[in-house]
Amino acid sequence: MKIALLIDSLGSGGAQRQIINLAIELTARGHNVSLITYHRDDFYLHLMNNSEVTLVNVESSNILQRIVRVKKTISKMHPDVLISFMDVPNLIAALSSIGKHRWKLIISDRIANETRFLGKKTRFIRYIQARRADVIACNSQSAADLWRKHFPKYNSKLKTIYNIIEVPTIEAMPTNDGKCRMVIAARYEREKNLQGMLQAVNLLSEEEKTKLEIHWYGKSNVAGAAESVLGRGEEFIKQNNLENCVFLHPATDKIYPIMAEADFIALFSFMEGLPNAIIEGMSLKKPVVMSKVSDYAVLVDEHNGFLCDPRSPESMVHALQQAINTTTEQRSEMGQKSYEKIKEICSREAVISQWETLINT
Repeated sequence: MKIALLIDSLGSGGAQRQIINLAIELTARGHNVSLITYHRDDFYLHLMNNSEVTLVNVESSNILQRIVRVKKTISKMHPDVLISFMDVPNLIAALSSIGKHRWKLIISDRIANETRFLGKKTRFIRYIQARRADVIACNSQSAADLWRKHFPKYNSKLKTIYNIIEVPTIEAMPTNDGKCRMVIAARYEREKNLQGMLQAVNLLSEEEKTKLEIHWYGKSNVAGAAESVLGRGEEFIKQNNLENCVFLHPATDKIYPIMAEADFIALFSFMEGLPNAIIEGMSLKKPVVMSKVSDYAVLVDEHNGFLCDPRSPESMVHALQQAINTTTEQRSEMGQKSYEKIKEICSREAVISQWETLINT
């Protein structure tokens, strides 16, 4: 089958990495695949070196010229399927489908943020995308639910396919000293709920605090809100004598070995798209403590973790207490359940098979 993929560039973003993975794997399965970009950024170009994917860059000086040139490029290719990733490429793909065409259009929405559906301009853009697409493939159930809420007419077009998540093979090394160590990988932003988590920890008994260590790794060198969130967190820790219980670290690119040494991977956010840190932890055979956001119902149940309400300190306290009271054997069993869950939906084989099914139907 002849497949064209469309994205802005080969830059360093997660969507770019995912579409390149898709292009390479579809080519390996015998499809004729072309990847179209309209900005020159070759950060991930090296990933394509040994593949047979055809790269096409469409130069343009403005958005109108870009739309025209992309449409002409697609028309000349005569693809059976066109797949686009990200908002602007999705809009260009939708506009390119106006008029006579033979390809099936699949747009991939990778953001679970309701503000994108509320303003007149942004809502009109979503309408064009929904109206013209044959399939709207979301990378989280929460993103699909937003489309379902605001455009129920197009419910039949919605499909959820998770990201390919691959982590290095690292042997799990949980603690054996009576401590319960949790790792949180999240930016220092209000939505990530550092303050709520700290309030919950402070409500634990003194004995429970001695059994718990929480290590939070997040971006701290950004201006404005993130600095104030981190600053307030550090102040709260100091005022409430939590220095031996909660540790706030800068972001690191070596998070996987750190996760491997944890007993639980945690997240207390108010809002999430696809929680990659949770999925990565599950891939490392770790049990989970997670707020009821995003696709929690798919990712976590009583067999592999504990859930909580991020707006209720009491609910978070209960989840923390449940985790603290688990044995080493229970944590190992829960971690294995996490791995089995995530392998079914986020392994390379599972994700590409779902895409191929979508393409062929």
